[in-house]
Amino acid sequence: MSLEVAKIKGIPIKLHFTLVVISFLVAWTLAVMLMPELYPGLDISVYWIMGIIGAIILFVSVLLHELAHSMVALRYGLKVREIVLFIFGGVSVIEDQDEVASKDFRKEFKIAIVGPITSFVIAAILATSLWLLMYMTVGSHNNAGNVSAIIAAGVLQYGGALVNLLSWWI
Repeated sequence: MSLEVAKIKGIPIKLHFTLVVISFLVAWTLAVMLMPELYPGLDISVYWIMGIIGAIILFVSVLLHELAHSMVALRYGLKVREIVLFIFGGVSVIEDQDEVASKDFRKEFKIAIVGPITSFVIAAILATSLWLLMYMTVGSHNNAGNVSAIIAAGVLQYGGALVNLLSWWI
């Protein structure tokens, strides 16, 4: 029960129906629990903006992680049937992967390790962006700018630390 939403390098990208459920739950959890704890005193609409952007960052990160697996598999001549994003993350459906594992463990290892490496790179980019944001906004007294900076800081912190650094095994 998946809907194809795009094709990248000939690989169908599908969204499973459970993604709708988890997207709402992630946005809600961020808006109601995590962001108010990290950044108290903001309007509820600001928390919901952070929650929705955070949910988007989560699933874009999972897509990039799975795409990395798929791109390396394609490089080794394997057929990637599809990538499906669902409630627990994502999966790259790679045909003949068992044959590669039994013949050449190095190729299998490279296919497996590139996903977590991609997640670490995304975490580094988001963490660097958070650091630059904090560096540039120190001493800023513009309220509208501060709310925007807080939203950016919250989603960068969530996307860098929680999504890509701590959950690299997806």
